[in-house]
Amino acid sequence: MDENKRLKKENGALSSELASMKNKCKGLFDLVATYENISKKEDEDVRPKLFGVRLEGERERKIKRGEEISETTTILLSQSCK
Repeated sequence: MDENKRLKKENGALSSELASMKNKCKGLFDLVATYENISKKEDEDVRPKLFGVRLEGERERKIKRGEEISETTTILLSQSCK
């Protein structure tokens, strides 16, 4: 009978611990799901990251500047050929 009481007490403690672990596991899954949704939104932005911070899009600025220079060159050449 003593062993039966001890086992019931131990079973209660283990059940309580299991319930606590299930709650922690659920919380962890919720956290991962939230992070996954955030990271999907961030992944849409293809700019490179440095230490987790998006860079200012230097490449896009260079491309735009190159296009402006190309347009200006084309205009200057077309005017000088007239």
